[in-house]
Amino acid sequence: MTALAVNPAETSPTPTSPAVGTGLAVAHERAESTGAELVPPEIVAAERHWWRGLVVGIAIGIPVCALLWMGLVGIALAVADPGWPVWPALGMAAVVGVFAGAFLGGWAGVTACAEALDEAEIHTARPAG
Repeated sequence: MTALAVNPAETSPTPTSPAVGTGLAVAHERAESTGAELVPPEIVAAERHWWRGLVVGIAIGIPVCALLWMGLVGIALAVADPGWPVWPALGMAAVVGVFAGAFLGGWAGVTACAEALDEAEIHTARPAG
């Protein structure tokens, strides 16, 4: 059960609650007040490393894949027909490369950093003693 899992019966709004009638603010306050104590610092550091790997992988993957796709389409157009308009095709290749780079770069970054997250979870799951 996560820190955000709150019993719906306990989320009835109080007269002092700013969101009377929804109960959402009360549940959010309870989750914030109890959530910080439940997550070990090793897990927080590993998740931060995981997210950083995701962002770095995407940042590297987008330009690499965009240039790769543009190169492939440029070569194909040069071989097929020299009279074909190149710029629209290269623009399309760049857009496809951005999508491919975001996916493959994110996948590579997450895969590279997943071991640290697993190690942190294993380390915090061991009983003390």
